[in-house]
Amino acid sequence: MKLTGICTITSASLYAQSMADTIVPIKHNIHMTLGELAEIQPSLGMIMIEFGHRFYITYYGAKSGNLKLAHYEMEELLKAQKTAEATRPEYKKV
Repeated sequence: MKLTGICTITSASLYAQSMADTIVPIKHNIHMTLGELAEIQPSLGMIMIEFGHRFYITYYGAKSGNLKLAHYEMEELLKAQKTAEATRPEYKKV
């Protein structure tokens, strides 16, 4: 996150009643509260469905010799892992 984003969050939290009411700027000039952002986070079950789907594609992509597809899917799996760790820190690797 950029330093300006951190400053915005810090200064906005001074005026909010609670952290859930803190307004955060996101892409495309849209502003949401931290509470709204928390509500749209994917559950671990949804992330695990994505894991299964991407592992399936990775396996058959590599098996058929499409290593570009397998590599792409592995990169997406790592992104999904980061999302799982950020939204559910109790499952983060130590």
